[in-house]
Amino acid sequence: MKYPILKILSSGVCLGVIHKIDNNSNIQDSNDFEKLDIAIKKSVEEIRKMMKKSPELQDYLMVQEYMILDPELKKRVSLLLDEGISIAKAVNVVMKEFAQGLAKSDSLYLKERTNDIEDAARRIIMNLQDSSLNEVSGNYILYTEKPYPSYLINNKDNILGIISKVGGYTSHTAILARNYDIPYIISDVEFEEGQEVLFDTRKGVIITNPPAISKSRFKKEPKAKKAIPHEGKFLANCASSLDVKKAMEYGFDGVGLFRTEMIFMNSNRPFTAIEQYRIYKEAVEELKEGKTIVFRTFDVSGDKKIAYVSSNDQSILNYKQNPYIFENQVMAILKIYTDTKKDIRIMFPMIFSNDEFLYLRDWVKNLASRFAYKVPPIGMMLETKEALETITDFKKPDFISIGTNDLVKSLYNLDRETSFDYIDNFQDDLIKKLSVVSNYCKENKIKLSVCGELASIPELAKEFYNIGINNLSVSPSLVGMLNIAYQNFTDKKN
Repeated sequence: MKYPILKILSSGVCLGVIHKIDNNSNIQDSNDFEKLDIAIKKSVEEIRKMMKKSPELQDYLMVQEYMILDPELKKRVSLLLDEGISIAKAVNVVMKEFAQGLAKSDSLYLKERTNDIEDAARRIIMNLQDSSLNEVSGNYILYTEKPYPSYLINNKDNILGIISKVGGYTSHTAILARNYDIPYIISDVEFEEGQEVLFDTRKGVIITNPPAISKSRFKKEPKAKKAIPHEGKFLANCASSLDVKKAMEYGFDGVGLFRTEMIFMNSNRPFTAIEQYRIYKEAVEELKEGKTIVFRTFDVSGDKKIAYVSSNDQSILNYKQNPYIFENQVMAILKIYTDTKKDIRIMFPMIFSNDEFLYLRDWVKNLASRFAYKVPPIGMMLETKEALETITDFKKPDFISIGTNDLVKSLYNLDRETSFDYIDNFQDDLIKKLSVVSNYCKENKIKLSVCGELASIPELAKEFYNIGINNLSVSPSLVGMLNIAYQNFTDKKN
C-alpha cells in the first residue's frame, strides 16, 4: 500500500522493519515514596551518562536534570500522595504542571522544552518500576506517537528512520534526527511491529510491505558529510572549536555565526578578556586558509538568559548595562584579529536602528584605537521588524546576516515552532521583503547572508537563491540540506 507523507522533518530515504514504542503503556504503580528518591537518582545518572556520551547535547539534557532535581517535584508528589494519588500518576501530574508553566513562558527557549519535560517524566516513571522501553537488536524504523530526544540519543546507531504521529520541525527530536542524518516523517498511518516499510521524502510517499521491484529501486543516499561544489557560500553556525572543526571537515566556506554567549551560559561568572581570547583562538585555529569566522557579540535577548547579565531585547542596552563584559569580549576578538591573518569579523545581534549600529561600531573602533588593535569588518544581524523597515538607513555595515528565527517572530508574531506550521501563509511576503534587502545590499556593496532554521529548508533556501541571497548559514550537520537546496535551484535554472 502507498500512503502520502504528511510532513517531512528530516529528509532521506529509508527501508526497514517497524519497531513500535508505546509511550502510554500500562505501568505497575505504587505508593512507596522512598522509590521516588531512587528513581530520581537513577534518572540523573542516566542523563549525565548521556551528557558524557554526547556533550554537544548538554543544552538539551540540562533542562531535564534541573526539572528532575527541582525540590518542588518531591514536595508536590508528596502532597498528591496524601490525597491518595499513586507515585507514577503524581509524577505525571507535577511534570505536566512544569510543562504547562514553560508553555506559558514569554521565553521561546523555555517554551520549546516542554517535550523535554515529558521525556524526563517518562524517565522517572520507568525508573520507579525499574523497567525500560522494549529494546530490540539490529536496525529498525522507530514508530511512536511522539519520539523523545533521549531515546534517539541512546539508539541513534540502530534507528534507520523515524515515523511519528506528531512532531515539529524545530522539536529537539527533529533537530537531532537531522544532525544524525536520520530521515524523520509525520504520518497518520497505523503500522505494526515488524512490518516492512519503505519511505522516500523526495517522492513524499510511504510504501508498506513494499514489493520486490520497489525494494530493488531503493537507493539509500550516502551519509557523506561534504558540501558539493556551489556558488555563494555555505556557512556554519557554531558555538565551539569542535563545531568549527566539524564545519571545516564538511567543506563549509566559513563560520557565519559563532555564538559567543554559549560559553557564558556554562559559567557562573563572566570570562576575562584573556580567557575569552584563548577560547576564541582555539576556534580560529580550526579555520582552514581563506575561510571566514563571524563572532557575534553575546546575545541574551528574549529566549537566551545568563544569570549574571542584566538582559534586554535590545542588545545596545545589554552592552550599556554590562560594559565590562562587552568590552572584554570585543578586546579578545580584536587581539586575535590583530595577532593573526585570519578573516575574522564582528557582528551585533538585535539591532533596531542605524543609530544603534553606529554607536556600537564606534565603541569597537574606540577600543581598537585605545589598544592599537586592527579593526575587522563589522556587521549586524537583521532580525527585528524595526531594522527591516528602515533598512535604507543602514549604509555603514560591512555585512548583514538575516536572522530568520527572530525576524519571523518579530514580523508575524510567531514562535519558532508555530512558524513552520504557517510557512505557506507568510513565505511569499517574507521573500518579497527580503528581496528589497537583497537589492539594497547589492546597490551598497554590503555582503548579505541568511542565518537560521529557515535557511535549512531546501524549498525556502531555493527562494533565497532566487532573490540573489546565496550565502546560507546553518548548523554544520545540515550541509546535506544545503546541497539539496542548491541542487534544486540549479536544476530549475537548467
